[in-house]
Amino acid sequence: MNDAQMVEVGVAPEGEAPALVSRMDDTSLRATVAAIPPGRWMSYGDVVAAAGGVPRQAIGVNARLTRLGCDGAHRVLKSDGTISGTALGDPQRVRRLLDAEGLAFHGGRADAEARLAVESTGAGS
Repeated sequence: MNDAQMVEVGVAPEGEAPALVSRMDDTSLRATVAAIPPGRWMSYGDVVAAAGGVPRQAIGVNARLTRLGCDGAHRVLKSDGTISGTALGDPQRVRRLLDAEGLAFHGGRADAEARLAVESTGAGS
C-alpha cells in the first residue's frame, strides 16, 4: 500500500480519541476490487481498509461499487462470507458469477480459505 492510501491518525485534543482520515477515492477503490482474483473474495471492510478508507465507510461500499460498475465487485461480500441482500442490486447474479468462478459456498457462506487478507490484493503497490 503506498502513502496515498494509508489511513492517518490525527492528533486529538487531550482526552479525545484521534480522528481517522480517509484516503480512499474512486481510483483506489476500483484498483483494490480489480485486484481480487477470480475464485477469491474480500469483505466490504477489508476492501475499504485496503483502499485507504476508514471503517465507517464500509456501510456505503455496496452502493458505491454499484455506481462505479467496478470490475470484480461481485467478489466483495459481507465479513461472514454471505452475499448481501442488496449486493450490486442483484444478489442472485452475484452468486451465479461467484459459482462460475469456482468459489465454494457452505451453508450460504463463501469458503473462508478463499478470503483475501487486506495486504494480499497488491492494489496500489
